[in-house]
Amino acid sequence: MLQKKVIMEEPTSKCIGKFLLDGNLQHPVVLKGCAKDWPCAKWTLHTLSNSLQGQLIKIRLGYKNKVQWEGECKYEMATLKDLMEWCTAGASATTETPTNRISEERNPLMKYDSEVYWCYADYKYMLELFSEHPELLKEVRWSDLGFEGHDGTQSTIWIGSEGANTPCHYDTYGCNLVLQVVGKKNWQLFPPHQTECLYPTRIPFEESSVFSDVNIVYPDFGKCPLFKAATPYNVTLQPGDILFVPHHWWHYVESLETSISINCWMDLAIDDECRLEEAITRTVFCQFFDSRDSNDKGDGTDGIGWLNPTESITSTNVNMEYINKALKVVKHTSFGKTSSDCRCAGTPDDLSSKNRTSDNPAESQAEVTGKRKMVDDNLRVKKNKPNNTKDELCMDFFKRIGLEIEILPCQEKMSKDVKEMSLDIDSRNQDEDVNMRTLLQCLTHPRIVSEIANLLKDKV
Repeated sequence: MLQKKVIMEEPTSKCIGKFLLDGNLQHPVVLKGCAKDWPCAKWTLHTLSNSLQGQLIKIRLGYKNKVQWEGECKYEMATLKDLMEWCTAGASATTETPTNRISEERNPLMKYDSEVYWCYADYKYMLELFSEHPELLKEVRWSDLGFEGHDGTQSTIWIGSEGANTPCHYDTYGCNLVLQVVGKKNWQLFPPHQTECLYPTRIPFEESSVFSDVNIVYPDFGKCPLFKAATPYNVTLQPGDILFVPHHWWHYVESLETSISINCWMDLAIDDECRLEEAITRTVFCQFFDSRDSNDKGDGTDGIGWLNPTESITSTNVNMEYINKALKVVKHTSFGKTSSDCRCAGTPDDLSSKNRTSDNPAESQAEVTGKRKMVDDNLRVKKNKPNNTKDELCMDFFKRIGLEIEILPCQEKMSKDVKEMSLDIDSRNQDEDVNMRTLLQCLTHPRIVSEIANLLKDKV
């Protein structure tokens, strides 16, 4: 009997999603022009403003040439048409005239000098923003990359003027896909193993975000000396590019011109562990919030508020419920059982506006594992060949698809030994008393929270 010959199919763009989630990429990668043919690639600020017409959205404003926490920024309710007018026509607050006063009454952004400020309609859930235009959600085609069922419904949109930026942070859940639609945007990325050099902090607190205490643009090396050892990678995204940001990679993002970006966080198997750690962080933070010392009001008067503007405080009972639910999911998953709720604890439904996970239904561990597998047996064989690095595999994979990419390499080791540098840190805090803020920063440090999570898993 003749044996039927098995023909290995060449990978297509539909394989990209599973390739990314299979852990093949340890570094960020830019898929050059990957989405240039997507319908949303034709969007402009003008077309979107026409679609949304008079719909008011919250606009964040900050000073140019300065990195600010969200609690330090100014906020206005305005339309996308107002933002477009401000970006294109500009505004000057230096001279008050009757014309200026009329413009300010009609467009609240016009009272801000465009030479001094930037504007940002950031982190807007597209499902809410385009609730009356569901057809626009379908024009974001993550499914073209193999992420079935993903479009604008699970995505957020970011519309900003030149200089608009997001403070350096990493997302606690999933991996991140970012599509550049309009304009250019600069990304500075740092790998997870350089976390100590970025001085992680949970103040201001926001569910799913760990911020850096370093002013990335104008670092104070006296305050943050370890940052000298960090080795960032800079990349400028062009329209049509898609950036893959792996799990827990730090990033500072700034618009180089008026820009529109869309992103989607893709779930990973490790997210259950991360939700437990987020639930622990929330519980510790909320316990301390009402015990602040008299000099830390948490209202931004000390420079940094305790809470991000969109965050809220939850009760002890609710927080403990989050921890217990998350712990059960982690324990069940570790024994091969089915996760009952993919989002579950630490990221409850009433906090979903701040949760950077997707809204997909829960899946069994087997289904999750299946998604992580390579669909191309030929690629799997190549992966196991000796002397074939993951970067080489990555280049080969995308070459076979016919897609141009840019791998963002980063030094695997610091430029200096962090332990040696730690010994040289000045004595700036030796004469200072520890306050509640400092204590809370230590208790919610990601490394400490991870240890607490491990202890809880051992005890329960």
